[in-house]
Amino acid sequence: MFQHCRRDRVALTGRTSAALAASQVLLTVALSACSSERDAAPALAGFSSAVVTREPIDASTASFRLDWTAAATRPNQIKIFEGPNPEDTPNLLTTVPGSTSAFTTEPLTLVTRHYFRLVADDGAQADGFVFAERGLPDLAGSTPNPPGRVTGAANIRDLGGLPTRHGRVKWGKIFRSGALLDTGALALSAAQKAFLDGMGIKTIVDIRAPDEIGNPPNRYLPPGATVVVQPIHDPNVTPTFNPVRLLCSGQQGAPPPNDPTCFNTQTTTFGENGELLKAFVTDGTKAGVWDPSTQPDDPTYGYRVSNRDGWKRLLEVLGDPARYPVIVMDNGGVSRAGFAAGLIEHLLEVPDHWVLDDYLASNDYAGGVEFKNASLDYWVSSGWLKNRSMLDQFVLLQPDYWQAAENEVSRLWADWNQFALHGIEATSEELRAMRTLLVGP
Repeated sequence: MFQHCRRDRVALTGRTSAALAASQVLLTVALSACSSERDAAPALAGFSSAVVTREPIDASTASFRLDWTAAATRPNQIKIFEGPNPEDTPNLLTTVPGSTSAFTTEPLTLVTRHYFRLVADDGAQADGFVFAERGLPDLAGSTPNPPGRVTGAANIRDLGGLPTRHGRVKWGKIFRSGALLDTGALALSAAQKAFLDGMGIKTIVDIRAPDEIGNPPNRYLPPGATVVVQPIHDPNVTPTFNPVRLLCSGQQGAPPPNDPTCFNTQTTTFGENGELLKAFVTDGTKAGVWDPSTQPDDPTYGYRVSNRDGWKRLLEVLGDPARYPVIVMDNGGVSRAGFAAGLIEHLLEVPDHWVLDDYLASNDYAGGVEFKNASLDYWVSSGWLKNRSMLDQFVLLQPDYWQAAENEVSRLWADWNQFALHGIEATSEELRAMRTLLVGP
């Protein structure tokens, strides 16, 4: 079973709830927040933790409050640098005494991502402690009325800063995200596209189903980036199953609100209290793990094959240094992108409870818990949904969902490394290259 991180430090994965909606984005890379010290990465460059809190000024600028914890031996002075990517932090913001543990920047433009670096005493800048916001609120979507629709990039976040057995996941190398749409009501705005352009993304791995991608494909591709299309889906189910399509909204051909036949369909599909839908999500997460005993007549066969082939292609991409930075993108940035992130984190030797915490963080990033609860309430009060218990455990991820994947890996392959080598059939060279590219001190 998982060992959970202390929830008083849940900001470590960027969890924010209402603060996210208000652009008060808090990130902690404190690695002593979990109860097991063996899981904490060692202090780096004289620091063991750092926090970024965004303090909005207007739509285009914000100050950033930086809080940090020094290692056992305090430095005499600390230099604070800023820049647009973790390898390029040329801007010296200030130099403060070593006893200082906080600093608020002058207003910074929001047209680019900001990385910060702490350098103790006369240490080399390249050896400093790098940190940033886990989420990318400048790309995150708004939540228009009626609830249930998120514009922009839902659930986009950096996997950087997570502890591993041999250091930390490097910042700015790999991101997970919902669909980055080029056109339509939920597309990225012009400002969001410009922000994404400045991130230097080289590869987008699009794991959406063909009907989600569209024809012609609806995706925004930043200049200089290439796309790897590797759909992960059940080829026997078209269109891709989406419970929101069963709402009795009266929109786009859907039955009208409070329609008895529509409510009956919801009951037979979701279960009176969501039990059928919960089982569907659990089985879908398990099916991310290839089971060589699965036969073609098994209802999960097509999806398991799709997952196996998709993860193999993803690991090939992540073993190629020319592909970085990489975004792994599905439709909502939750289920398939969540499995991809968990797979990568396990192969980088991120502790189990941190993997779970990052998986559950989608509850906050993909619109936010308050937004999701408001959506459920709106759907019920408007007659779109028979009762909220039908969808609440679908809209909000549960620990049991990810535990199902953990159990399946243990049952079939013993551990995630064996699953990668023998289930996905990745090569040892690819895994070594990926770890070299993604793990740093």
